[in-house]
Amino acid sequence: MSSLDQSRDFGRESRRPDYRRPVAINPRKRSVPAVVVAFGLVLAAAWLFNVVPVVSAEAKSAKITQLETTLLVSQDGSIDVTEKTTWKFSGGDFSRIRRPLQLNPGQSLVSYSIGEQTESGFVAYTPGEFGTRTPGTYAVSGGGTAYEIEIYFSAASGDVRTFVISYVVSGAVIAYQDVADLKWTWVGKENSAPIDRLAVRAEIPQPGAAEEFRVWGHGPLSGKVTKLSNTEAKWEARSIPPQTLVDGRIVFPSSLVPSVTRLQGNGLDRILAEEKEAADQVNLQRRLAQARQAGGIALVIGSAVLWIFLFLRFGREYRPRSQPVYERDIPSRLPPAIVGYLWNMGGVQPKEVTATLMDCVRRGFLRIEPGGLYDPGIFQRERNDYRFVWTGTPKDPQDQLRPYENRLVALLLSASPQTPGVSTQSAFERMAKSHPARMREFFRSSPRKSKRRGSPPGL
Repeated sequence: MSSLDQSRDFGRESRRPDYRRPVAINPRKRSVPAVVVAFGLVLAAAWLFNVVPVVSAEAKSAKITQLETTLLVSQDGSIDVTEKTTWKFSGGDFSRIRRPLQLNPGQSLVSYSIGEQTESGFVAYTPGEFGTRTPGTYAVSGGGTAYEIEIYFSAASGDVRTFVISYVVSGAVIAYQDVADLKWTWVGKENSAPIDRLAVRAEIPQPGAAEEFRVWGHGPLSGKVTKLSNTEAKWEARSIPPQTLVDGRIVFPSSLVPSVTRLQGNGLDRILAEEKEAADQVNLQRRLAQARQAGGIALVIGSAVLWIFLFLRFGREYRPRSQPVYERDIPSRLPPAIVGYLWNMGGVQPKEVTATLMDCVRRGFLRIEPGGLYDPGIFQRERNDYRFVWTGTPKDPQDQLRPYENRLVALLLSASPQTPGVSTQSAFERMAKSHPARMREFFRSSPRKSKRRGSPPGL
């Protein structure tokens, strides 16, 4: 792996009806599954733009608008770190922030100082009791390789405060026979606040050969690491979510840290192999992210094309080639049951039964007479009753009842067996309520028989 000569990303090494015949046209549109298509568009947008709903458990919130870190490497292998963190508070009052500090075995926290950068200058904080939250103080707990720093202050919603933490850590650099290796975490996984911008600068003791000064960064795919000179490098990242690890690695000649005890053997080849493996993993993640974005775009376009196709195929009203002629009389000789069957797209409803009975009256097979009043039941007003009388003498001597009309007339007259050839509307209704299975069977079988026996040719 070669050294970094320019900016690069983290993890990288540098048919239609004929109006000549009567047809029943369904005025209802065949609906497009718009809900499904719309859901697909929303899902695609969420996939494309990584839209994730965030539900806040409480109104209070704080975020880091900027984190500036400087790191200086000393010849004895220690590092001097200064972190300037700008916080923005909202939704309530705040009095404490925490900064966990995790060291590696062999490293020690030598010294530290904490304060606040104000408009008038730097204000040093003083040591205080852990947990007291006295504004202007701080407390440090832990030891060995794990520390926790607490800074106490008083801030209200809308306040922006900048805190400065400086510390020195010894034993941070590992020296081999050929190179010195420094790995440091800029943002740990324990961080619970989002960070808008991260800027880090690191400097080694003195210049070395350009090819001997190498730097890497690990973290968000949008992060970048840049080698500014033979002694200085910078790391940059934006919009870092909470619990996201961001770290850096610096490799330089071990001769620049003469006070550090060297380990046996060379370390460069192993370091380069480790960073290559890490870069391969990050590049795979980057390709997957790009494939995810391309898939989201394809899904959005595909859903839109599918919606347009379904609308053009099913959603639009049929545009007739000619305007039908308005007729004041019955537009065809089709019986009501057939018209209803076509209108209902293959079904018979009670209104078709009424229309068929009225058609039999019109043709002379039945005669309808007033039948007085009848009480339909509790909570209902009295209604006019009508009597249906079988004549058996149609107006047209050539006219005959169709099979399903015969069945309907027989069913009507069977409602009043005590008066042969005569039935009433009220008796027919009572029979329908008393024998629902018989009525269901009639409606279920009538469509099939109407279609099989009664439909004219061509329909």
